[in-house]
Amino acid sequence: MERKSRKPCSEAEALQRLEALCATTEHCRADMLRKMNAWEVADEARDRIIQRLEEGHFIDESRYARAFVRDKFRYNHWGATRIAMEMRRKGIPGDIIETALHEITEEDVAGTLTRLLQAKLRTTKGSNEHERLMKVLRFAVGKGYALRDIRECLAAMLDETTRDTLETLEATDEDR
Repeated sequence: MERKSRKPCSEAEALQRLEALCATTEHCRADMLRKMNAWEVADEARDRIIQRLEEGHFIDESRYARAFVRDKFRYNHWGATRIAMEMRRKGIPGDIIETALHEITEEDVAGTLTRLLQAKLRTTKGSNEHERLMKVLRFAVGKGYALRDIRECLAAMLDETTRDTLETLEATDEDR
């Protein structure tokens, strides 16, 4: 299937469309550049448009980062590692990422991680307890939570027999 060629978007039209988009939701500079690439906006116009959007406070990297952290933590249940990685992919500066991550408290992390682990433990099957715990552990690491936090939550939730299995996992990890 061949793509139809479309007329490149003018600078004024792109600015108007992006202002309307930014008025409804938070976006970062990378999002705007991606949109302008898709609309085939001229290279020299992109920088001017970005500058105008920043001057008009339509885009603000730190405001975007704070909103991103809140949304990804609250709705996607991502941990700090995953959130930071995704923001780095979008070109958000490291100092802004660090500041935005302070939106999440340790109590919030513990509560969310506990609920996430409880739900996953209910649905995870394994041939033995070790395999089951490893699946849950990998799931939580993939969500971006620190191994230390995952182990603390699991240890608080599990019975004594299962805690012994968790301690065995910790000893195995230390041997590596």
